[in-house]
Amino acid sequence: MQSAADLDSAEHAMTQLDSKASLVGIGDTDTQQVNLGVENDGRTLARTDDGWMRVKIDPDDGGEMEVVNQTLGAVVYRNGDTAIAYQNGGVWKRTGDGATMVSPP
Repeated sequence: MQSAADLDSAEHAMTQLDSKASLVGIGDTDTQQVNLGVENDGRTLARTDDGWMRVKIDPDDGGEMEVVNQTLGAVVYRNGDTAIAYQNGGVWKRTGDGATMVSPP
């Protein structure tokens, strides 16, 4: 029961992180703070190389062009076999059965 409550709290904290990051991103403010609401027990991590995004353009002339190839970071909360992550503007939940989007990027 406590694990489920912790995961719900982490989901809420990650969506708050997304909201606050958006405020900074659109220029409404220079800084924001978010309390992730979990103890510093090693289950919440900032990972600087957790995934990547590559965007390619394939124009009509056939000359494929890569316009973005960038490593993404993530803030990840792990509890047992479940992870809640904020990455690239979205919140994601991974369980033993797969991953789902909690909040879209």
